[in-house]
Amino acid sequence: DRIYTHGEIEMESMREKLKTVIPANEKTLEELRMIGKKYGLNFDDYFKL
Repeated sequence: DRIYTHGEIEMESMREKLKTVIPANEKTLEELRMIGKKYGLNFDDYFKL
């Protein structure tokens, strides 16, 4: 069994998320929603927040 130091689990989780997630602010997310709507796509069907 592995013993974790304080904060180590959270740090590993953050590293994994940074490998697979593209950070975006609220304005960018809203623009993506509007573009999707323009082309008949539902933003939430493609992206998990």
